[in-house]
This record gives sequence, C-alpha cells and structure tokens, in this order.
Amino acid sequence: MGESLIRPYPCRLRLSFESSTFPRLFHRSSCFPSFHYCLDAVPESHPQTGLIARAVLFDVDGVLVDSARCVERQWGRWAKEHGMDPRHIVPIAHGRRPVETMRLIAPSLNAEAEAAAITAREEEDLEGVKPVPGADALLRALGDLPWAIVTSGTRRLAANRLRHVGITLPPVVVAADDVVHGKPDPECYLAAARKLGIPPSEAVVIEDTPAGIEAAQHASMKVIAVATTHPMSALKIADIVAGSLAELRVTSAERRNGCLTASLWCEGPGGRR
Repeated sequence: MGESLIRPYPCRLRLSFESSTFPRLFHRSSCFPSFHYCLDAVPESHPQTGLIARAVLFDVDGVLVDSARCVERQWGRWAKEHGMDPRHIVPIAHGRRPVETMRLIAPSLNAEAEAAAITAREEEDLEGVKPVPGADALLRALGDLPWAIVTSGTRRLAANRLRHVGITLPPVVVAADDVVHGKPDPECYLAAARKLGIPPSEAVVIEDTPAGIEAAQHASMKVIAVATTHPMSALKIADIVAGSLAELRVTSAERRNGCLTASLWCEGPGGRR
C-alpha cells in the first residue's frame, strides 16, 4: 500500500481573502489582518483542502509532463561515462538546472560545458515522454485564470516536451536560460510573478521536487506538491501534498475585489501537511 498524508478530521478547508463571501465560521489572522480562513466541516469520503490563487505556476517535468524515463536515461548515460552511480545522481538532478546539478555531483568538472552537453541530448530525446494524467483536465478547469510555466529546463526543452504531449506554452514562461540562479533559489518564481503582474503571495505553485518547493516557499508562494518523482514523505514541506495531479480540483474562476481568483484543493488521500 502506498504512502498517504491524511488529516485527522475529514472536512473541507477553504481559504478566502474576504469574510463576506462565506456565511460560515471565520477567524482573523493575527499576522495578516485582511486575511481570513473558513472551516467548512462537511464530512467527505476524501478530505479536501483549498488554496485561493490569482495565478497558478506549473513546473514542467514531473508535473505536466512525465519525462522520467528520458531524465533517467540521459543522466544515467552521463554517469556511466564518468564512472559514477546513476542511482545517486538522478534524484539530485530532478528539479534542478543541469548546471547546478553538475556543481553538486562533479565540482571538479566544467559545470557549464557538461550541463550544455546533457541539455543538448535531452532536448532531442522524446522517447518515453508522455502526458501526466490529469494535466489537460486541470489546465482546462482553470478557465481564464492566468497560469505560467516555471521550469529548471531550457525554454527549448520545455517547448519540445509540452508540444509532444499536446500542451501549448502559455504567454508567461520562465526557464533555466532566463535566470542566474536556479531552484531552490526563488529567482524563477519571483520573475514569473512579476511577468504576471501579481504579488508572489497570491500565486499557487504546483511542484514535484523538494528543490522546487523550497524555491516557491522562499518566494512567499503557496505550494501544492504532487508525488510523481519523489515520495510524499519527501514533500511534506508543501502546503498540500497530492498523490497525483489527477487528485487536484479547481473551482470556476470568479472575480473578488476586482481580481480573478480560483480555489484549488486535493480530492484524494493526500492533504494538508
């Protein structure tokens, strides 16, 4: 039986930025006076937890695209060429830019040159790349809510893989070649928020790696983690942990105080940490 994170009380928890919206029990946060939360204690077969978002920021690999076979194949090939054990390298490579991975695993090598070589291989390798179940449905459910791509891969790599699975690039994309510091540094997520024109705290990020989660949290963003490349136990620092993208649900986008928002939650055995 797989891992799961289960909250002790099966009820729906929804976060809202205005108390007049829901006629239930509200509490005012002592840290953020304008922020309220609401507990709607309706028993359900699977607990649901919700986060309000003005935009959703998606990682690519392991979130919208299943590229695990390609990543493991190319990093495994590189490891063997350099006399290293792929089992120690692949978990580090997930969620990081290749140049940062190289600096961690092979500090004596030219990180930029090695990263460029493996990136070139990955950009041409689409064997085994496939859509993540639930990705298309979730993107359609967002409706007019803005969303963006924030990836540790290059823009070309992201475009190739997303096109391969039938997903069109959104207007806002922040890739490895757009930043100086990669995840877990928050630079990429802060750049996406600036391009979208929203405060970082009003974005929800969907990630699959500890490095990506840390980057989003350092940017003061809320995070939903999906256990595709890492076990749930490794993702507990996220606000919500889902077993898969298919467990995520989103309300129809609506305007509140002039801003388009939507609520995202996990409908499954996962839940708030």
